[in-house]
Amino acid sequence: MLICESSLRTEEDNGAQSPYLYVYHDGTVSLEDDYAVASTCKMDVHKFPFDTQSCTITFSSFIYTVDDVQLFPHSNSSRATQTSLEVMQSQGEWEFLNMSVTKTNLSLDQKAWDQLKYTFTMRRRPLLHVINLLLPILFFLTLDIASFYISDKRGEKLGFKVTVLLAISVLLLILNEILPSMSNKTPLIATYCIVIFAFMLLSVLETILVTYLMEKDSVLARPVEDGSQGLSDDCEKTQETGCQHECKRRRTTCTCICGVHEEPPKESRMSKGKVVNLRDKISDNEMDLSLCNLTEVPVKELAAFPKATVLDLSCNNLTTLPPEFCSLTHLVKLDLSKNQLVSLPAEVGRLVTLQHLDLYNNKLTSLPVSFSQLRNLKWLDLKDNPLEPTLAKVAGDCLDEKQCKQCAYRVLQHMKVLQAEVDKERERRLLKERELEKKKEAQQRAKEAREREARKREKAEEKERKRREYDAQRAARAAEEEQKKEEKTDKPEQAHTVVPQSAPKAKRSLLGVLLKLLLLLLVGVAGVVAVCQLTDLRREAACTPINMHFEEALSWARGQEVVRSILQKLSVQQQQQQQQPQPQAPTPAPAPAQPHLQP
Repeated sequence: MLICESSLRTEEDNGAQSPYLYVYHDGTVSLEDDYAVASTCKMDVHKFPFDTQSCTITFSSFIYTVDDVQLFPHSNSSRATQTSLEVMQSQGEWEFLNMSVTKTNLSLDQKAWDQLKYTFTMRRRPLLHVINLLLPILFFLTLDIASFYISDKRGEKLGFKVTVLLAISVLLLILNEILPSMSNKTPLIATYCIVIFAFMLLSVLETILVTYLMEKDSVLARPVEDGSQGLSDDCEKTQETGCQHECKRRRTTCTCICGVHEEPPKESRMSKGKVVNLRDKISDNEMDLSLCNLTEVPVKELAAFPKATVLDLSCNNLTTLPPEFCSLTHLVKLDLSKNQLVSLPAEVGRLVTLQHLDLYNNKLTSLPVSFSQLRNLKWLDLKDNPLEPTLAKVAGDCLDEKQCKQCAYRVLQHMKVLQAEVDKERERRLLKERELEKKKEAQQRAKEAREREARKREKAEEKERKRREYDAQRAARAAEEEQKKEEKTDKPEQAHTVVPQSAPKAKRSLLGVLLKLLLLLLVGVAGVVAVCQLTDLRREAACTPINMHFEEALSWARGQEVVRSILQKLSVQQQQQQQQPQPQAPTPAPAPAQPHLQP
């Protein structure tokens, strides 16, 4: 009986089979060999990415029938599943569920063949596809629905919808790369994407239609009747030319009105160059303050209308803009043409949302350095301004839309270079200031160190002076005490003599004081040596060096001849005194009678 664990080979596996056979006592022969099998299977992606796939691998012999070779599975389905879960590790987007093993017979022309069929069941992990495909498409649909709140009078709404539509197209291309090219059923996710794409396409078409109808209605609502405006025949040629320039720029129909002396409405009357009521000047998100003869900008009134992102201040008498004007950060389009502006605010860079700026026909010679911070600026007109040669060369002519866009780009780049130079100069200045501060700090530290040294020297001198004074006072006190002792010893002698007059005090000499001090010092040293030699303190640590020096001095003195002779004489006298008998104590003599002194 022969048991073969596997007899399948692949094209990639070119290794030799195991040469070992296992022969058992009952006549069973076993051959084991391992192979890696790569196979493909048909997939059903109808429920992608929430699909479950089943792949089947069939093992059979088409040469040997059942009579020759019989196939038996090594284990049942549950055991194979358990073993696979323990051995196999599911990675990537697939998760292994189970494995089933079945044995079947293939009959053909009265012959039968054994077949072993292994079925693998796997489930796709949908989280990655949900995050990368389903949710972004849903978000784009939400953005498209929210775009209905954008105004129809401008092209932003149409551009936004087209951008979202292009984003959906990119996601569809990604989905096409993921899904297989052939499938019996259309995937539900493809249907979902196509439906959303169709909705967004209809939304774009609806926006185009609404924009067309609104433009058509606006053209029909602006008929100009001949002679109904009361035009004057003596309009100045320069004013007519400027009006035509504005009409071409705005692409609208306009008419120059000259010599009209009608009283303006009460709501829009001018008072000292200011607009009394701005609410009537607003149309949707546009604020039109042109031809209002303004001399200053009503910043506080304009700040009350944050939705007015387009501001027209052309054809006025503005010479400067107040610094508070830079707080109107909601402005997207600003028209300051045909004024008398000589400069812009230094903080004009705070208008970061500004995209369109018209400075035509003013008196500007330069731009502030903060102009480089207008990173969203796409359109700029600096024509008919007495600009500096460098700035005028950078700005160009600005005769059409393309040149104005190029002017905005070139001027921004030029101002960025100037900003970088200003920043470098400021850094150099700050560096110099830091160096000066460091030098000042070093000088201050050196000065403080010198002052500390001077104070230390003064303290040391004061201490030395006090020490000298203390030594002098101490020496004076010692001299006084010595003098007092001498006076006490001299008093008994003076008692036997009659002194008619007090004797004059002897003058103290410096040499006598020094001799006395030297004598006191010798007495003190002798006392210390005696204490260290004759008492129990000789073993103390403080007396040890004194005893050593005393022994050294004594040994040196013994080596001298004079000292040796003196010591010999002293020893002889001491022996003689010991040999002589001690004399009796003499009786005290009577005290002499005190003489009677008469005055």
